[in-house]
Amino acid sequence: RDVVERLPHTILPVYVFRQVENCFLGRQRSLSDQAIRNGWVMQICSAAAADDVARIATSIGKRAAVQLMLDTGMTRSGVTADELGDLIDTIQSHASLKLMGLCTHFACAEDVGAEFTSAQLGAFVAGAQAVAPRIKSKVLLHAANSAAIFLYPQAHLDMVRPGISLYGGGPFART
Repeated sequence: RDVVERLPHTILPVYVFRQVENCFLGRQRSLSDQAIRNGWVMQICSAAAADDVARIATSIGKRAAVQLMLDTGMTRSGVTADELGDLIDTIQSHASLKLMGLCTHFACAEDVGAEFTSAQLGAFVAGAQAVAPRIKSKVLLHAANSAAIFLYPQAHLDMVRPGISLYGGGPFART
């Protein structure tokens, strides 16, 4: 019992990896409102999304935590390296937004020795370094999904995202 009482009572934020878009009206509004009130870190990938989240946060008197995904080759979501700096500036122009992190997602980290994963990591690190002078506060850099946790320790950066591994599933095509 003494050990439990001495543990810090810290609740880590929830990171939402589904990008937020068109959230000012409709059902997305109530979900975004809830995320902001709970301090969840929302992922945005456009200036319009940043503006919407900022307006919602302002209307409820809160500051919204957000992160950006840099598309390094997955092509499912994220901003290009060319767009990243401008989006960071947009976010930082809103007092109701706080930039918490930059991330990327690997397309094929489960392929042992995949050159593409190493190229994606290189592109992410280069992109983060290029915009570092524009960022006004410390942000977390994260890239490692379940497969990269096991195969690419150089991708661990500030945090990792175990995904399917949390449930005992393997990220690899074999059992």
